[in-house]
Amino acid sequence: MRCKRFGTRKTLAHAQWGVLFLGVVMLGTCLVLSWMGRMDGPTMGFYLGAGSGMLLYGLVMRLMGRWRRRTPERAEEADRALNDERNQEIGRRAVMGAGAVQIFALAAAVLVAWPLNKAVFWTVFALLWVYTLAYLGSYVYFWRKL
Repeated sequence: MRCKRFGTRKTLAHAQWGVLFLGVVMLGTCLVLSWMGRMDGPTMGFYLGAGSGMLLYGLVMRLMGRWRRRTPERAEEADRALNDERNQEIGRRAVMGAGAVQIFALAAAVLVAWPLNKAVFWTVFALLWVYTLAYLGSYVYFWRKL
């Protein structure tokens, strides 16, 4: 029921467009910076690989979504799978688990980065705080909303 209120299908479409946008931005950044001569080989390889991977992933997901919606039976089956409470719970737990791993990995990266490079340390430390503040903000929002 909550899924229909927040529009899961629309959220999924926004996420797919977001991945496409990130891929285009990464490829555009790579092209502009390499044209200006400010990008070395390994960085260019990362931007080209990650950008083209995200772009390809977004395109495949958009095409699969269109393919699923081609017939009414497939569209109904896809909606049922998308709105299934078990699938939503699995998705929520996966996000919670990934968030826990990410927060501990960031904490470990802060400890490793401190003696190596102060700029990396402060960047990772800022990411840790962004994650913490985003968690607290969403917790307060949902506590008031639900």
